[in-house]
Amino acid sequence: MNRLIVLAIVPILTAMAPASAVAQAFPAKPVRLIVSFPPGGATDTFSRALAAEMTRSLGQQVMVENRPGAGTIIAAELVVKAAPDGYTLLFTDLSTHAIKGSIYTKLIYDPLRDFAAVAAVNSSPPLLVAHPSVNVKSVRDVIALAKRHPGITFGNSGIGTVTHMTAEKFRLRAGIQVTPVSYKGGALPVIALLSGGIAMVMATVPASIQHVRKGRLMALGLAAEQRSPFLPDIPAIAETLKMRPEEVQRSLERDAREWAEVVKATGVTVNY
Repeated sequence: MNRLIVLAIVPILTAMAPASAVAQAFPAKPVRLIVSFPPGGATDTFSRALAAEMTRSLGQQVMVENRPGAGTIIAAELVVKAAPDGYTLLFTDLSTHAIKGSIYTKLIYDPLRDFAAVAAVNSSPPLLVAHPSVNVKSVRDVIALAKRHPGITFGNSGIGTVTHMTAEKFRLRAGIQVTPVSYKGGALPVIALLSGGIAMVMATVPASIQHVRKGRLMALGLAAEQRSPFLPDIPAIAETLKMRPEEVQRSLERDAREWAEVVKATGVTVNY
């Protein structure tokens, strides 16, 4: 597995009593892993690696279902509406719980009450990348360019996602005007950037780093306070612009109504 993946069991605080028989039988049928982003992006990539390991450990097929849209809300709603039997899991990033409740006034789910966390799977800061034709080599260059030419295009993974919020915070802290362009998932803005359709993207590392290494994109800075030991040649944005670190955290969750014994069984399996 990728060295950036960190697995940890998140304690389940709610306990429901006599479900031991269910826990012993779990899983008696295939498990659905609902992914909040489309195929091809970082979240999808991690979900498939996780599903393969869970399939091996559980002895039952764990099936990935991509349900992108509305900045992860569609997937979250599907899981909330599913039967609370332990067979429908949500694989998403922190924006589902930490951001959506602040920017949407009408959600059918409560981010805290309606979900129980099973495991934190991966955490990595967004990466600011630009097309080589933009002719910028640093965060300082980006700020200077945006001040000379307000409105440069700035892609992200979708409205209300971590990359979108990080890009907005970057814009505000830098005092610049950009044109945000939101896509469904992390792969599409990178594809648009490669074609020259937009100037830069606040991207996920898995979706963009291969193109940086091949010289197709320019890596300008990680949205972090310090450089990553895995990417030591890429500066942290905080070296130029003071920002609190941001991370795309991906987690495995289930409907909070589901029995704690089943949650525990799944969590132990995930912790490999």
